[in-house]
Amino acid sequence: MEKTVIMLVVTAVIGLVFADVSTAGRIGKRQIRQNKRIHQGVKSRELTFHETHLLMYEQHRIKRTKKKSSNIKQQ
Repeated sequence: MEKTVIMLVVTAVIGLVFADVSTAGRIGKRQIRQNKRIHQGVKSRELTFHETHLLMYEQHRIKRTKKKSSNIKQQ
């Protein structure tokens, strides 16, 4: 059950990141590589649920900051 939840969260976040690839830039490309590594860590069971949660939260925070930054530039 726990593994299924982690996989769903990771898949959802990776999907969101790939959706943003067209405007990715350097930071976006790094985010994509990091998400792939997180996904690999979950798949190989090298990451615990807690570690995965913290990493996914950090990825989300970076994406949110990047989005805010791009919104400020557009104004």
